[in-house]
Amino acid sequence: MTSFDVTPKPVHVPGNLTVTIVGDLSHRLQTNSHYRLNVTMDKKLLNNWHAVPCAHDVGTCVYDDPCEFLQTFSSNHTCPQAFIDNGLSCTCPFDPVSLNVKNAAVEVKTIPKAWSFLANGDFKARVEVLDGTKMIGCLAAELSITIPCHGFLCGR
Repeated sequence: MTSFDVTPKPVHVPGNLTVTIVGDLSHRLQTNSHYRLNVTMDKKLLNNWHAVPCAHDVGTCVYDDPCEFLQTFSSNHTCPQAFIDNGLSCTCPFDPVSLNVKNAAVEVKTIPKAWSFLANGDFKARVEVLDGTKMIGCLAAELSITIPCHGFLCGR
């Protein structure tokens, strides 16, 4: 990846966001390949960063098959139309390709209930693509997410 950006900052859920991804996929990625995905996620709590444990395939997780991770999008039919319009699907296989998705509009309708307790706040994530023990790609990002509060605990 040579460029990755998500706006607005913070991201509002539900809401619309704009995604830019520029880079190159230089290896074929297919189901049951020997590649692994190592995701490290931290959340800021009380002004300190804390590791988010892997729960419901979200957080600090290792995916032995990156395609399995991508199945989340295809099984929920949530592959952003802007990705599809730019020749990217959310399912494997992926052939080597130059990525040039600029200012793609993505609608985020909701966060799955299993993740909602975690979703509000500031996050850091690092995604490493591994070929055996050799890192062949990585992405580091920081993101703030704001979800409206509903109910009597919100002071409304």
